[in-house]
Amino acid sequence: MKKNKTIKTTTLQGRFEKLHLAANYAEECAQAIAFHANRLCVADQSAPQAAAYMQMTEDINNWCDKFAQLASSMQSVEEKYYAHLQNNNTECELIEEVPSYKKHGYAVPDSFSVDDMLFEIGYHELEGDPYLVAEHDFSEPEIVNDIQVLMENMIRYVKALANADYNGIWKPVGDLAIEIHDTIPTQSIDNLLVAYGYDKTFRLCIEF
Repeated sequence: MKKNKTIKTTTLQGRFEKLHLAANYAEECAQAIAFHANRLCVADQSAPQAAAYMQMTEDINNWCDKFAQLASSMQSVEEKYYAHLQNNNTECELIEEVPSYKKHGYAVPDSFSVDDMLFEIGYHELEGDPYLVAEHDFSEPEIVNDIQVLMENMIRYVKALANADYNGIWKPVGDLAIEIHDTIPTQSIDNLLVAYGYDKTFRLCIEF
């Protein structure tokens, strides 16, 4: 009888974590865009600018709702693996290959640099405010540039997540990842930047 393939539990968890990292950071980058763009909402904001901001935040919020579904679907699949733990839980039967975006050459942004930016704009806070966010007067060009960088990171995370191989029990997760990719709210973000007079000079292709 052929022995089923096993994998170290720590290795398995690491592969799960890579998928969660891509999803979590994609969502955080989107939410950080809405957070940072709120600084553009000043007293002399025009009606088109206000409308573009409201539409963008609504689209981002609706898009981010999909990540909760994705996390739930991932957890459901992962539980199937943990039901097959062996050797004092140090190994697990590899019931299906865990999807990997690196297999097709996709890479995600460096998490340390993304975290650093999220702290710099105040989306995440640290005790004592070492980034001096409270004292920083964010200029409009600075905010726009930050939004563009966050959008680049967001797209890269989503592209990686959507281009992994989701076979067998992973197919429902893959379907959600592709739906997230296909509904990424770049147009609404572009519209906001255009409303503030900035051309769409910054764009990564999000086609497969």
